[in-house]
Amino acid sequence: MRKRHVKPTKEQIVAMQAVADGGDIFNRAIAVRLREVADNFPKLITITPPAGGNDARGARPYFGAILTRAGHDVAFPRKARRSRIAQHEVGV
Repeated sequence: MRKRHVKPTKEQIVAMQAVADGGDIFNRAIAVRLREVADNFPKLITITPPAGGNDARGARPYFGAILTRAGHDVAFPRKARRSRIAQHEVGV
């Protein structure tokens, strides 16, 4: 039976920060960490087919990825807190 984590590890959060605005993943270590996040925390990230082709060196991307809103809140907790405070002050 696979062990379920309560929250992402530091390495997984760093990988999530790398795809905050979305993009193709060429780095194997980041790809592995993002797959771990997708397996253990599917609401935090969306895995997609690669958007572009090969990079300048001819390397092919593993896949594309982008954080969900919940993923942004986990990867960037200070920004999430500021956003909630601003929404409260405006009355949203």
